[in-house]
Amino acid sequence: MSQILSELKGIARKDLLERLMNAEYAFACWRMPKEDKEILIVSMEPPQQTGTDVSSLDSGFLINKFSDNHPGKPYLIKADIIFEGDEVKLDPRVNASVLDRFESKLKTSRPGPKKSIGPVVKVADTFRASVMKAIREIRSNTMDKVVLSRFKEVRLPANFSADLFFKDLTLKYPNAFCNIVFLPSEGLWMGATPELLLSDNQVSFRTHALAGTKSLEEGQSLSEISWTQKEIEEQ
Repeated sequence: MSQILSELKGIARKDLLERLMNAEYAFACWRMPKEDKEILIVSMEPPQQTGTDVSSLDSGFLINKFSDNHPGKPYLIKADIIFEGDEVKLDPRVNASVLDRFESKLKTSRPGPKKSIGPVVKVADTFRASVMKAIREIRSNTMDKVVLSRFKEVRLPANFSADLFFKDLTLKYPNAFCNIVFLPSEGLWMGATPELLLSDNQVSFRTHALAGTKSLEEGQSLSEISWTQKEIEEQ
């Protein structure tokens, strides 16, 4: 086992991520806000949808894909192998045969040609249609409020590198939680968010929700903060 760990240390991160994707091994890599250290975990088995009781889960990374058929349960990418700085750690529960298969697949894995995603979507036209549909639904009292978003599809360049793109993300957003996640059945996901969902220091929990908050000016008391009916209903 020590041999494969040594070999993994010698693989450049760019090449490692490409091999993992080509061999269809799920992984998650992230960098905490205002930090330089990146952590990469790799799962030896396909991620399974699980519950949200984190106290009963193995160490890993939870992700719920964002799509039209949003699933009810998130996927857990188990931390079977952990890359942290110059260290590579292996979960002792991973048996030798699983590790041998991983080593064999990684050695024979080579990046294939980038997949084209097809023609570029006319974003303005599709968004305009969505706005008109939302207006009709509101007028018919089907809904009171709706928040619309837009998406854009682009072709990946032939020299696209997931690792380099992620590094560029961390440089552009130093105060955000940056992550790159690969699920063999769902594809590659990247993100950068300034919001803290939940932080636990074993004494208390802390969260930081940016939406719907009120700023407190210096010298101002909480009793002086007024909330509109809209904000009261939303909170």
